[in-house]
Amino acid sequence: MRKTKFSSVLLASCAYLSALTLSGAAFSGDTYTPPSSPELYEKEPAEGPTAKIRSKVYAGFNLGIGQSQSAGQSGARSAYLLNPKLGYNKVLSTWSLLDVDFSLLGGEFGYSRADVRANYGAMLRVGYGYSLGNHLFGVWKVGVGLFNADYTWRDNGYKAKGHMGTLLQGAFEVLFPLSSGAAVTGGVQWNHFLLSINDVKGDGQAFAVDRDEHFNVFSADVGIRFYL
Repeated sequence: MRKTKFSSVLLASCAYLSALTLSGAAFSGDTYTPPSSPELYEKEPAEGPTAKIRSKVYAGFNLGIGQSQSAGQSGARSAYLLNPKLGYNKVLSTWSLLDVDFSLLGGEFGYSRADVRANYGAMLRVGYGYSLGNHLFGVWKVGVGLFNADYTWRDNGYKAKGHMGTLLQGAFEVLFPLSSGAAVTGGVQWNHFLLSINDVKGDGQAFAVDRDEHFNVFSADVGIRFYL
């Protein structure tokens, strides 16, 4: 009798524990998850420092390619100008700057009947720049300089060597910073060269002349500068 009662209690306990186990397994998938609130603002990816123009000394190089013509003669020809330079940017405000540079000069120009080779020269330019947005600046520049050149007539090969001349320049450049240490430029130039010729050599003879030649050179210009 006692054995039968004990067996009944044991069976009832096992059935109760099994029911608890099954109920726990049934509710284990229904895990409570607290509600989440939406983001108040969208997170933007972090950006690196923006390249800006700063007040610094720079060294650079410019190449101009275009067309040359004589102010008194017909017939244009191709031309190029090379300008290594040393300059300084002075930031005046967030939207304006002063740009001054001293450049050396070399290249070739002329017109259909004569070639001029600029052996060397130097030019001082002063410019004022204003913001175009997106850290671009447009810079107006004017310059004056001196140069030494050889003049050659194409029809007879006569030459006038080592003559000195003067140069006037007007230019517009777009200044685009690549980083805090470098920038590129692109623009257009008008150059007016005045060359005074006073002696010509050819066929083993020398001829005394008194002649002023005026040349206008229009060119597209590209350059790079490195801030020091």
